[in-house]
Amino acid sequence: MTAESEQTTLSFGRYLQSIRVEKGISLKAVSHETRIRLETLHFIEEEDHQNLPDEVYVKGFLRAYAKAIGADGDEAVQRYISRLAVKRKLALSEAALHRTGGAFWRRLLLSLGAVFCLIAATLYAVSAWREHTMPKEAVSTETAEPSVTEPALEKPDALSSAPAEEKAVPAPTTEPSTEPSTEPAMDSADDKEVSATDASTGSAPSLAKAKKYLLTIDTIEETWLKIIVDDQQSKQYRLNPGDHIELEGSRNFNLLIGNAGGIRLGLNGKAVALSGKSGQVVNIQLP
Repeated sequence: MTAESEQTTLSFGRYLQSIRVEKGISLKAVSHETRIRLETLHFIEEEDHQNLPDEVYVKGFLRAYAKAIGADGDEAVQRYISRLAVKRKLALSEAALHRTGGAFWRRLLLSLGAVFCLIAATLYAVSAWREHTMPKEAVSTETAEPSVTEPALEKPDALSSAPAEEKAVPAPTTEPSTEPSTEPAMDSADDKEVSATDASTGSAPSLAKAKKYLLTIDTIEETWLKIIVDDQQSKQYRLNPGDHIELEGSRNFNLLIGNAGGIRLGLNGKAVALSGKSGQVVNIQLP
């Protein structure tokens, strides 16, 4: 088997695309029939594994796609599994190659670090040995230099002979001035600045509380479910008949349902109608 024929055998997206084009069915019609987003159908035909959801959801999409165009759903799923196995082997090979290269560089850096540490220790030992072996004469000549002291300053006679009575004379008192002050009044400007600061920090009106949504899910048939609440990380569930889930959100809910006839939805106490049938994959957004 040649490389081109093997590539064609493992291609699930090309398999579905060729049958769809041969029968003259548009991708938009397939999206309308399967309730799968048009963008996801493009990812399937282009075999973009990076943007496709988890394996369990892709299998359900492939079966729904194949059913809409009259193709073999098992064949499409088998091609996808084979293609996914080849992709994983390639990823493992690349990871092993990166690990080998990373270990080489780590060993090289550790070796260089050890060499630098050895050089630094050698230089430190040499400098310490030189300090201990310096001649004592040089040290004694440095310490034997005479110190030069400056003579103490004598106080002036006038200060020393000043009588104690003159030092104890109190300062003359002055009467309060009756002339108006010429300094600008700053209290009003300061008050305005303080009031502006208080208004900008502490008196802002409180924001209105965000509206809350309550989503209730009751299961009547076995199904799988993927939910994204307020554009946060998705959660996945495998539900059995009788299961009940309640979720709160402030903006929206994005639901990917594997069996449209298997669950009943309610939003803030009101029932939500689903347009899909039993066993059909549906993707909806609430509210």
